[in-house]
Amino acid sequence: MVVGTRKSNATKHPGKLLTDSKQRRWSKAQIEEDETRTKAAAAAAKEEEDTRRRAILTSVVDIEDSMERHEEAIRAYANRPDLRNSSKYPAAEKSTDLL
Repeated sequence: MVVGTRKSNATKHPGKLLTDSKQRRWSKAQIEEDETRTKAAAAAAKEEEDTRRRAILTSVVDIEDSMERHEEAIRAYANRPDLRNSSKYPAAEKSTDLL
């Protein structure tokens, strides 16, 4: 009796399972290149995160500074009723907006 290959197995490679599961060997140059690329990507991500964090902090500081200036203007003119309704000092008029 003659043994033949089934039609469904004609294009399959049973030994490919063993070659696919083997770990590929890298040369030292490939390993160094991969490490360099990984470090560069990590540094770029850190720089981007630092830039984003600085932008957020800058906007928060700007808001706090403007609030402080506004509160200073309110305190400066709070004891002077003659300046409270004056159009010359708009910070004094804004005091009712915050309350």
